[in-house]
Amino acid sequence: MPSLCRSALAAPRRWHRRNVSATVHRGKGTRGKGTVVFGSRVRLNFVATFKLNLRAEVSSAVAPHARSTFLRSVYLNSGQFRAKSNAPTRPCRLLKSAWNDVSLSGENQIPRFARNDSNGLSMTGAFFQQAASISKQFARLRMFLAIGLITLACAGCRKQAPLPAPYVAFVVNRQSNSVTVLNLASAQILASIPVAPLPQEAVQRPKSQEIYVVSESGEVSVIAFPSLAVVHQFEIGQAAHDLAFAHDGSRAYTLEPDKGQIVFLNCATMQETARVEVAPGLGRLALTPDGKTLVASDPAGNRLFFVSTQAQKLLGSVKVGKAPGPLVISLDSTEVFVADTGEDKVSVAEINSRAILSNIEIGAKPSGLALKPDGGELFVLSKEGSDMTILDASHANVEQVLPTGLDPVAAAFTRDSSVMFLASAGDGFVTAFDLANRNVLSTVHIGVGSIPPGALALTPDERFLAVADSTSGNLAIVRTSPLALVTTVPVGADPANVIVPGWKWMQ
Repeated sequence: MPSLCRSALAAPRRWHRRNVSATVHRGKGTRGKGTVVFGSRVRLNFVATFKLNLRAEVSSAVAPHARSTFLRSVYLNSGQFRAKSNAPTRPCRLLKSAWNDVSLSGENQIPRFARNDSNGLSMTGAFFQQAASISKQFARLRMFLAIGLITLACAGCRKQAPLPAPYVAFVVNRQSNSVTVLNLASAQILASIPVAPLPQEAVQRPKSQEIYVVSESGEVSVIAFPSLAVVHQFEIGQAAHDLAFAHDGSRAYTLEPDKGQIVFLNCATMQETARVEVAPGLGRLALTPDGKTLVASDPAGNRLFFVSTQAQKLLGSVKVGKAPGPLVISLDSTEVFVADTGEDKVSVAEINSRAILSNIEIGAKPSGLALKPDGGELFVLSKEGSDMTILDASHANVEQVLPTGLDPVAAAFTRDSSVMFLASAGDGFVTAFDLANRNVLSTVHIGVGSIPPGALALTPDERFLAVADSTSGNLAIVRTSPLALVTTVPVGADPANVIVPGWKWMQ
C-alpha cells in the first residue's frame, strides 16, 4: 500500500470499541450486518452486500435524528479491511473486488461522536477499522483498491452548514411556571427562571435588555439580561394577558379581563400609573405604531374599544362581527383589522373615526392574523379551513387562498417580506412559503398536535427558527434554508411561547 494511502487514513486517537462482523462466501451476494455506536447516544446499523460485479453496496439506518451514512472508501492492506466514513444523504457504491471465502471479523473501532444535523451524522476524518483474515492469493488486489481509495478520497467532502450564532432564546413553560433561557449555538440551557404561575407570553421591552412575562395568575414578571433573574413583578389581576409596549419602551399596557380594565405601566419607574375601565371579558389588545391609541376586542359584546394612551381615557367603540379576536393595525396607524372568529369574516375599522370600512368575507372562520413587515398584505389563518387567505391590506381585497397544514397557528416573516414561516399545530409541520411566487420552499416536521400559537421565533440573522413543542416539552432548533431540524432540547412542561430578542451569550 503506498504511503500516501496510509497517511490519508491515519486513525484518530480516541476510540469507542464495539464488536462487529461480516462474512462473504464466494461473492454470491452474501449480506454482512453489524452495529456501531457513536459516543453514548447514536447507534448505527449497517448492511453490506458484496456482488460478483466488483461492487459493494452499503446502506444504513441511523435513529432517530440522522438519515443515512455509508462506507465511503475501501482498500486492503496488510491483512486489514479499512473504510473511511462520512454522512451524505444518499448511499454510495464502491469499487471492490469479488473474492472467495473471505471472512471479516473482529473489533470495530469508532471515534467519539462529533455532532449531527438534519442531513445525517458528521464524521469527517472518522474510520471504520476492522481486523480481517484475508487469503494471500488476493494480495494482487491491493494496488487496484488503493487507486480506488485515492479517487474516492479526492471526491470532496460535504460542507457542513454553520451553527447558529450564540443568540439567547427565552421559552415560556406554562405548566413548569418558568422561563427557560437557552444558548442556541450550543443548545445549552443557561437558566430556568421561576415566574408567576401559568405564564403564557413573553415580550421584549424595546431599547432595553428586559423580558416581560405575563401570567394568567395575574402578574407580569420582569426578567433582566444578562443576570437572568426576575427584578420586578407587577400585580395586574386575575387572568391577565396580552402586552404591548410603546416604541421607546417607556410604557407598557396589558389587560385585566375580569374587571374589564386596560392597565398602564411605567417601565422606567416600575410602577402602575393608570387603569381605564372598558368592559368585562376583554379579549385581545393592540397598540398603533404611532403609540397614540390602544385597541381592545370584546368577544362577548362584538365590539372594538379605542383608548387614548396620552389622555388615558376611553375614546369610543365600534360594532364588528361575531366574537372579535386577534387584531392587526396597519403600519400607518389608520386602520385596524380584526378576525371575527365567530363567522367567516374579517372586519376593517378606521381608527380616527371609529367606523367600519369593510367586512371581508373569507371561506372559513379566522383564527389568527399576520401582517407582512412591509404592511402590504395580511395573512388570515384558519384552523377550521386549514388554509390561509391573503388580503391586500391597502384595498381590503382577497387576493388568494392557499392550503396549509392542519390548524395553522403561528407565523414569522423575513425582514424583506420574501418568506413566511408557518407552524401548524394539527400535524406538527413548519412550512416556508415563497410569498412572491406563492409556492412552498420546504417543510420540516416538529411534532404532532403540539405547536402552540406563540411557538415560532426567527433568529435576527434569519438563518434559524426556534419552535416550541408543547407535547414533548422540547424546543426545536431548525435551519431555515432549506428547513431542516438541527436538534431538540428539553426545556420544560408545556412550552407555550418563545422569543429570540437578538442578544448573544458571550460568557
